[in-house]
Amino acid sequence: MFPLSDFVASASACAPSPDNDNFSSAKCGQRALTTTYEPGRKTASGQTTNLQADNMKDSQLWIAFALGSALFAGLTAILGKIGVSGLNSNLATVIRTVVILLFAGTLVGARGEWTGIDSVGPKSWLFLILSGLATGASWLCYYRALQLAPASRVAPLDKLGVVVAIVLGVLFLKEPVSVKLVLGGALIATGAVLIATI
Repeated sequence: MFPLSDFVASASACAPSPDNDNFSSAKCGQRALTTTYEPGRKTASGQTTNLQADNMKDSQLWIAFALGSALFAGLTAILGKIGVSGLNSNLATVIRTVVILLFAGTLVGARGEWTGIDSVGPKSWLFLILSGLATGASWLCYYRALQLAPASRVAPLDKLGVVVAIVLGVLFLKEPVSVKLVLGGALIATGAVLIATI
């Protein structure tokens, strides 16, 4: 934050006084413009601004959420395999969907985010509905696969969705292609098939 001591010093230097006969509004304006906040700069009081550090933390926060997603996805496979035992896979998907709906709705309500539903445009509605249908179809296939095979073989093949997303992102969203992207996608595909077939 901009230090109060610097602001007071700037204001004092610009204020007309008996000892400041050569007061100049142009110089005052120049000083006011040059006394600006600079991220990472050390102030007269010896304090260092921390905006850059905060921005760095925010830019790396996605990693924590992505790892959390991977953790819960792994739990989903194991818990789903146990839960679907002796149960119709389609019914199991419906039960899971209801739980997710209640959980997500409660979270949105607790955060007061229901008010933003009015700002959802037709295009967003269309693609969110299509995304929901794709998710439903994925879950139906996933739970049926869990009934027929071990979770340790179903889950890796399910992760081929990462490769599908990469390909579709490049083809339809014009996302950039890099050597790391191609190599990483190839390794994911190879690992998934290797685990599932051995």
